Amino acid sequence: MKSPLNVFLLNAAIVSSCASSITLMQCAIAPGIGGISPAFSAAAKKEEPKPRPHPADNHAAQERAHEQQAREQQAHQQQERAHEEQARQQQERAQQQEQRQAQQREMQSREREQKQEQKQEQKQEQKQESFRQEHPARAEVLGRDANLNRDLNEDKGDLSGHYGQLKSEDQRIRRQEQNDAAHDDGRITGKEYNQLNREENGLSRQINRDNRGSGDAQFQENHPLRSEVLGRDANLNNDLNQDKGDLSGHYGQLKSDDQRIRRQEQIDAMKNGGHLTGQEYKQLNREENGLSRQINSDRRPANPPPLKGQQAPPERATPAPVLQGNVSASQSAQAQQGYQNMQQNLYPVQQPPANYQQIATQQSAGYLNNSQATVGGQPININSGNTYINNVPQSNYPSWWGGGGGGFGGGGYAGFQPPGPGWGWSNGFVLGAMINAGIPWLRFGWPHYYGPPPSGFIHPPNYFPTPWIYNPMMNAWREAGQMGWSPVPPPPEYTMPITVQVIEPVGMGNQIVMYNAFYHPRFGRWGYRNRFGYFVWLNSPAPM
Repeated sequence: MKSPLNVFLLNAAIVSSCASSITLMQCAIAPGIGGISPAFSAAAKKEEPKPRPHPADNHAAQERAHEQQAREQQAHQQQERAHEEQARQQQERAQQQEQRQAQQREMQSREREQKQEQKQEQKQEQKQESFRQEHPARAEVLGRDANLNRDLNEDKGDLSGHYGQLKSEDQRIRRQEQNDAAHDDGRITGKEYNQLNREENGLSRQINRDNRGSGDAQFQENHPLRSEVLGRDANLNNDLNQDKGDLSGHYGQLKSDDQRIRRQEQIDAMKNGGHLTGQEYKQLNREENGLSRQINSDRRPANPPPLKGQQAPPERATPAPVLQGNVSASQSAQAQQGYQNMQQNLYPVQQPPANYQQIATQQSAGYLNNSQATVGGQPININSGNTYINNVPQSNYPSWWGGGGGGFGGGGYAGFQPPGPGWGWSNGFVLGAMINAGIPWLRFGWPHYYGPPPSGFIHPPNYFPTPWIYNPMMNAWREAGQMGWSPVPPPPEYTMPITVQVIEPVGMGNQIVMYNAFYHPRFGRWGYRNRFGYFVWLNSPAPM
């Protein structure tokens, strides 16, 4: 029987010898050892391999992780949308509040201006009343002088060429009154008052004597030729002033001609002791007849002369729009009728009249130089600063812009290739700073069988908005910014530029093209150049 000490020493020796060559587990179970110690048994249990998870368990865990991630992402997106909606609502409320505040400020500003104007008027009336009470003699003299000055200005052309002299005398009387008042502490003496009254009476007699209006029988008796010439000149001048905005941009030229005739009459009369010779009378009459014809030619005739010359092929000069989608029989008939109207109302030719460009340039300059017009019963003033189209950045032009050039001189069905530089795309315009026309106005009357309604219009270089717009398919007129067709065309005295609104094939669909048309007095109608290289006259009774 082995003693415990011998057993212990034997186990220690075995462990020590095994440490360098075999594992602890092998030592623990080496033969000849009288048993496995608890420590060795525990170590062996620790080093036993763990069981590997089943693949199906891994897949289920991954799906649960993905679902959790998707739920978190969806919750995050919902939160972001909620924040965006909240921010949008806050911005809208802020904008509405700002608009209300701006309107309130504007109303308050107008009220302050009105109150200020009322105060100024009250102060002026009080000042005038105070002046009349403190200086009755001066108030009477100055009041008479104001009336004389008004008579002079009203009768400027009927004063025998003495307007400058009489105006100088009136100014001398006014200066004398001011000098007299300055010498007497703001007052005039009785003697000065009587003297100023005598001078004003003398000036009044001169004005009445030189005035050759319709009631001046003495001048008509003494100068019958001059009276007739000057009477006609006064009528021509009145016609010019009444038709200032309707003279095709020729107002300045015609006014200059009228002033030249008047100066010539005064020069002729001064050379002959205040009379005209028979030859001078005939020459002035010829010049006035010519001026009258010019004024009348700038009014549109009720029946313009028929157009002559070979008409260009309509299918090339004014091609028909392309039907889009499923079109019913009635819609097809409407489209056919519209194109027939267009062919009837437009008269394309190869070339414009020789002076067309000169007329267009003159009319454009006159139209954009504070011309007067009426839109929807509202008078407006038109100039280059308050009349313009809405420019769209070229980066926002439609996709078909510049996209190929099949057919019709580079502007047909495959895309729109601008015929030259300066052509553009716009989505609205402003006329006279008061009329705004946008997409809703532009889409009015659009036939749905021509495809989706447009989001803008094509325009040639230097296009500008006009009060009147003609639609040849409908043979109808529109006023700028007015929703609906006008029951009447432009009045006969309107000879300023107009817009012709044409539906043309562009890309795979149709678009609106806006052209400026200019009035030609010799032909008695408007005409324009189109993008297909033709000159087109308006040829319908309605637009005339």
